[in-house]
Amino acid sequence: MTLRDPAGLAVRISHTATAAPSGPLVRFNMWGDPAAGYFSPEPWVGLQDAHRLQQGLVRLEPGSNWEWVVRVEFID
Repeated sequence: MTLRDPAGLAVRISHTATAAPSGPLVRFNMWGDPAAGYFSPEPWVGLQDAHRLQQGLVRLEPGSNWEWVVRVEFID
């Protein structure tokens, strides 16, 4: 995802994981407050409230691991 300011500054956010949840999933949770002057694209893997819903979870067997890399680039 790349966000560009009309003045020229840009921010690129990307992320990768070794595994994705089965079923539906959200990759970015976007929220903000125009009155307060911010917008936040939050990297996300899964669903909001996934534990209660039992959907969009990354399930790991004992002894296994999961890696998630988030990269943020500022472009002038």
